[in-house]
Amino acid sequence: MDNIQILQECYSRVTLIPVVGSGLSIPMGLPSWRELIEKSADYFSVSDEKKECIRKCLDCNEYLDATDVILEAGVSDQMLREYIAKSMTEAKENSNSVDNNYRDLALFSKIRYMTTNYDQYINDFAEARTFCLENLENIQINQFAYSAYDHVVIPLHGEISRPESIVLSRDSYQKLYNTDSFKSEFEHMRTHFTFLFMGFSFEDKYIQKLFDKILHYYQAQHFILFDKSEADKNAEKIERIKTQYGIETVFYDASKKGHIDGIRDCLRIFLN
Repeated sequence: MDNIQILQECYSRVTLIPVVGSGLSIPMGLPSWRELIEKSADYFSVSDEKKECIRKCLDCNEYLDATDVILEAGVSDQMLREYIAKSMTEAKENSNSVDNNYRDLALFSKIRYMTTNYDQYINDFAEARTFCLENLENIQINQFAYSAYDHVVIPLHGEISRPESIVLSRDSYQKLYNTDSFKSEFEHMRTHFTFLFMGFSFEDKYIQKLFDKILHYYQAQHFILFDKSEADKNAEKIERIKTQYGIETVFYDASKKGHIDGIRDCLRIFLN
């Protein structure tokens, strides 16, 4: 059975969970992480010296380090969360309607979603209800595959409608990912459902650590979508993701019609 057939089988058995990263929201025109952090530094009147430190961190894609600089300037974690939530909400309100793959995800009738994004686009387009991971403690664990939980989304890092839930700083990341309950709940999802990572580069060190740690205990097969142009360009990374984290790559073709249509064509295959 090839990877596409496995994903089709997972979908038919209600065990497929798309895990959505920031790449899927790029067409929506929201500010990038770099823009959000730079605007935060301006908004909170961070000194020029610290702004230079932030710029150097961002040039190296060290976003948590850049966030730490803002917090060290006297901005509280909650103040920063509220500003980020407000900025993203305003950007959503001012954005134009554009083609996107959230519309395609909404076509899946029997599915649950997971995301590391705050933007709540899955809620918007798929009319999905928020289901926090800790809510697993309040139901019988095998009930999550029941139809009552079709079209729910698990926001791993919080959502803009609840600024207090947003995981933004290094401290908040560590608190979340080092919590025993979070690790056990995520492990249950990882071993009972099949993840399909979309819009992910899989460079998040905390996600990597979580998979790297639990892979030694329980084997489970998961997948990630990459454009086929990545096959040669990032062959070493693709092999590392497979061997170190147990995640197989499924390729889509963006060469003719672009990423949105390439991903769309791939998703339609799963529905057949």
